[in-house]
Amino acid sequence: MPANKNNDANQQQGPRGQKRRNEQEAKTKLANLKTNLKTVVKKIEDVEKEKEHWKKELALRVGNDDDLDAKVEALFEQCGKKDEEVAKKAEENVGEESRTSWW
Repeated sequence: MPANKNNDANQQQGPRGQKRRNEQEAKTKLANLKTNLKTVVKKIEDVEKEKEHWKKELALRVGNDDDLDAKVEALFEQCGKKDEEVAKKAEENVGEESRTSWW
């Protein structure tokens, strides 16, 4: 029967009791919304920080790729020069062998 007593008390309070309950519910909802909003703002800030981190990381990688391209180009040039040197030596050796061979 205590539930009935509460209902009776609420009914006796009339619109004022309902107004207080509505105000309390509104305050609770507002507090929950503020908490949810803070959580969302924190997540957005975290995403922005992560986005900035990856922008910097990609910029570093792109910068390093330019360095790598230059290094690769230099290695190709070195290989090309070495190939030319080897080819010249091979031609010289073939020429000497043909002059020295007596068959």
